[in-house]
Amino acid sequence: MTDIMIDLETVDTKESAMILSIGAVPFNPDEPAMDAESFDMYLSDSFLMSLDLSTQAGRTVSNDTIMWWMNQDARAQAAMDGTIQLYDALVALIDFIKDYKGENIWANSPSFDLRILEHAFKQYGLTTPWVFYNEQDVRTLSKCVFPEGKPSAPFAGQMIAHRADHDCVYQCWLVQEAMDVIQKGRGE
Repeated sequence: MTDIMIDLETVDTKESAMILSIGAVPFNPDEPAMDAESFDMYLSDSFLMSLDLSTQAGRTVSNDTIMWWMNQDARAQAAMDGTIQLYDALVALIDFIKDYKGENIWANSPSFDLRILEHAFKQYGLTTPWVFYNEQDVRTLSKCVFPEGKPSAPFAGQMIAHRADHDCVYQCWLVQEAMDVIQKGRGE
């Protein structure tokens, strides 16, 4: 089984938020933390869909979140120009998770990304492709292992913050780095 990291970019913080983009990356949390050369390799296996907001009837927008987006890097703002319908992206995400036999689903934090996705799956009559007890939390793991703050990835200069697939790769690295610290602490 492969674990899957998921990241969303949205225009609200409620579970009913309109979704700008969905990113997902398959990874093994027990592998050594990736290096700068691995960044593109992880991206090549990633899932990224930028969605058309005009097709998301019944989903919500927050003015505060829109204003926050206006202060982000223009390359990240490109997610606002999506053309894919939410239903199609959700079906593709289900297929992606099935193709990789994703069991553990990670997010930073599941109470945000995964709740929004679950709400969207339900809205469109789709079955959520994971069960609650396989949800894993990057934020909790990183705060426990790195109480002084998240470390910087060796590929930080290659990343576009708030681009869903890039955020996924960073979060995969963070999990791998944390697991490496835990294993070294156990003498493994």
